[in-house]
Amino acid sequence: PSFARLYSWHSPKSFSTMSSKTDLKKVFMTFCKFGDPSNKGTMTGAKFFKFARDCKIADSKKVTRTDIDMLFTKIKAKGSRTINFPTFLKAIPELAK
Repeated sequence: PSFARLYSWHSPKSFSTMSSKTDLKKVFMTFCKFGDPSNKGTMTGAKFFKFARDCKIADSKKVTRTDIDMLFTKIKAKGSRTINFPTFLKAIPELAK
């Protein structure tokens, strides 16, 4: 439900119609561009945490900032400080666990 609320900020369509990668990419880009309107599609660890927190995934009790940071470190390329959309897609099933 909270993810649907976030999605509705970007699109008038309801969450139930969000079925394509295009729609999910819009959500990804919304968080990438937060505070950086010129961002071309890379997400930092801080923005990944903001995504998780705003979607009520990170709640500081069951899923902490450390959990989200560890997942980000696991999915990003070694030596990189950001993730792209395909990497973000790989993180979604991990967040659902």
